[in-house]
Amino acid sequence: MKAYEFPWPSAKLSPNSRTHWRLKASLAAGQKRDWYFLARGQYMPKGTHLRFVFCPPTGHRRDLDNLLASCKHGIDGIARHMGIDDKDFSFAVERGEVVKGGMVRIEILT
Repeated sequence: MKAYEFPWPSAKLSPNSRTHWRLKASLAAGQKRDWYFLARGQYMPKGTHLRFVFCPPTGHRRDLDNLLASCKHGIDGIARHMGIDDKDFSFAVERGEVVKGGMVRIEILT
């Protein structure tokens, strides 16, 4: 199993946020670009299973499906880097420990 750490997603990328579409599009493009470059040098075969462990910056309650949706553009960036379609990934989503600044740990299980 390999694990990689990605930055905590902006609350403005949440499907429940009321962010102006232009700002949201800019943040989404930034997340896609950042995760694309953070995934450099990694290989994930088709059918890869990804376990997302969300380590929040604070103890506030968060909805796991919204957290995963907030990472959608980052997942697209990883898939683009790998040259595969993100429909070929399967996911598991978990809560992790509180970490200063927050992070998303993605564990790759092939």
